[in-house]
Amino acid sequence: MRLLTAAFVIFLFAAPAAGQRGGAAAADKFAPAGDGFAVSFPGEPERMSDREVIKSFPLEVKTYAVRHEGMAFYVSWVGDVPAAAMRDAAVEEFFYARLEDGVLSAFDEAGKNTRHFGREKIARGGFTGRRYVFQFATETCVVHVFKGRRRFYAVGVFADTALFKPERAVSFLESFALTPER
Repeated sequence: MRLLTAAFVIFLFAAPAAGQRGGAAAADKFAPAGDGFAVSFPGEPERMSDREVIKSFPLEVKTYAVRHEGMAFYVSWVGDVPAAAMRDAAVEEFFYARLEDGVLSAFDEAGKNTRHFGREKIARGGFTGRRYVFQFATETCVVHVFKGRRRFYAVGVFADTALFKPERAVSFLESFALTPER
């Protein structure tokens, strides 16, 4: 999950560079064709994509992100994992562990040592996942991760703690929904 972590960190610490834009807006929802999700971004997101091979599985990684009023909002997904592997609980735990370790390591390497870290299981629309809360010395990050069909989705909000608006974060995170893949 190196690329997912890299995409996450790039969008947190760097202003988005000019990139591809796209995705249909339906009643204020951003829903890029074929990506299997809809979310209410507070602006038009930038898009990054890459491919990675993990244990002989070629996986696609896509990240959509926007900065708005000092906060970074993003959705990343990793897939398409073979169906048999998605049914394996060990694969799911591997994904969550790699994501968690990758994010904590990336912030620690950037000198942003973790002050508080929490996780809990969540469910939405019949899909299971995890909620992560990372509190650093001066930054706050909340991430919801879902296992959906043949992909893992991460939707999150990051900001300097002074600029972090909980109501805005909750609104964005709760706007996320897995949709039929087109």
